Amino acid sequence: MMTKFLWCAGLMLATLIVLVLRPSTAKRSVALAAPDTLHAAASPAAGPAATIQSNAVPPAVTPAPPLQSANAALLRFVDKSAAPGQPPRLSPDFLAEVPRLTTPDEIAAVVHVMEDWSDDDTVRHEAINLLRRSNVAGLDARLIALLDRRYEPERIRTFFTQHLGLDLAACGAKPAREPLRTRLALALDDRHLAVRREALSALVEVRDGEALARLARGLDDPALSGMQDLAIYLYQRVDDRQRLAQIRARATAGDQQVRIAAIYVLGEWRDEPSRALFSAAAAAASHALKRAGEMALEKLPQVDGAHPAAPTAF
Repeated sequence: MMTKFLWCAGLMLATLIVLVLRPSTAKRSVALAAPDTLHAAASPAAGPAATIQSNAVPPAVTPAPPLQSANAALLRFVDKSAAPGQPPRLSPDFLAEVPRLTTPDEIAAVVHVMEDWSDDDTVRHEAINLLRRSNVAGLDARLIALLDRRYEPERIRTFFTQHLGLDLAACGAKPAREPLRTRLALALDDRHLAVRREALSALVEVRDGEALARLARGLDDPALSGMQDLAIYLYQRVDDRQRLAQIRARATAGDQQVRIAAIYVLGEWRDEPSRALFSAAAAAASHALKRAGEMALEKLPQVDGAHPAAPTAF
């Protein structure tokens, strides 16, 4: 009896070992997420999407996964090999034509577009929009990994940063907030100016301490080089009127974007001491600067008998 028992036990153990060690042959695909999991701090969903690279050399472009869909607009969108003269991949009605993705294969195809470094930046940007509309799980993790790619150019990396900022603002106090905040904080010192600008704007929007500390150093801080116009708008965003004197000084700046930002913010603050600066801007040859000055003057109370100050040449 004992011998028979041991023989049966050995057979069961051998069967168990075979089952455990047998490789899975189940097909895996990118899963649709529940509506509240877009901002989950998850690793990229498993599937046929391109492997995310973080080195400095672009990898070989992988073939797009096959897609069968009744949506002709979606099929055009994921096919970058369309010949000249064919309908454009992005039509003016793309949002209405492809409001969201509904199958794992559709998601995999659009993820491939997003991650294909050789594809058009505008198309990749729209791929991110479509994935966000579809609440695809793990999107934030993929965007962070894409931002880490050393070979991606500035424009598309700016788009990645924009979307991470939107997700940071939307996720509130959810667990996903910290990975997003951490990556955007690193982007404050990014090699690309446009990425630094997007990161600063996104972090100030959620009143991040590190970003606010940078603003508090003032417009002369080297960290704000190339971002003075943005910083001025952000001072208005957080209502930091301690910077009034610095902003007034920029209302005559040689950089027109900085000057317009200063005029706009001083106007929003209804800064009466800047009336002459507004009048000078309103008399400028530049249409954008002229309009900024006029709008700022409209914010101030009208003074009976007062005439705009004579324009000053800058």
